Amino acid sequence: MLLRMTAVGRLSASTLINHRFEGERTEETYDVFARTGETGAREVVPSGAPHDEIAAPVRP
Repeated sequence: MLLRMTAVGRLSASTLINHRFEGERTEETYDVFARTGETGAREVVPSGAPHDEIAAPVRP
């Protein structure tokens, strides 16, 4: 449901992301997501520079 809403532009993916980690912190990223009950992580993004939006592909 959330993925579908994001794909059609009804929900911004950035509202789902509440933790961001730089590439060299990958192990910590997975640890935080594995302990979601303790950390409150809903969505964890292991990446470089933060992105405000994750765009769905445009289909003809």
